[in-house]
Amino acid sequence: MIYTALITIILIASVLLVLVVLVQNSKGGMSDQFTGANAQLGAKNSTELIEKITWGLASVVLLGSLFINMLTDKSGNQKDFLSPEMKKAIEKESKNAPKPAETKKTENKPAETKTEEKK
Repeated sequence: MIYTALITIILIASVLLVLVVLVQNSKGGMSDQFTGANAQLGAKNSTELIEKITWGLASVVLLGSLFINMLTDKSGNQKDFLSPEMKKAIEKESKNAPKPAETKKTENKPAETKTEEKK
């Protein structure tokens, strides 16, 4: 569950990071198309905001990737973080849990129909 959530967050952050980098004002970026935002926020403030967003998204991708690496073992499977005591307690609880009532299996026979012969 947490593994899937982290992957989703990293993918969204990666796409947003690409878009923010394209908007940045550097050698022919797409920032010329967003001059309205610069006029409202001021050129200096929007540049600082975009730089902060870039660093924030980059750190989300980096830290998320490191955390996912900690969640998986060398073969790529998710690690089990339960302690041996917790595993024993879970096994004990499952053994002591009441068994569900067994249902009797009935044979499904087609209904017998009596046909009357007309003479």
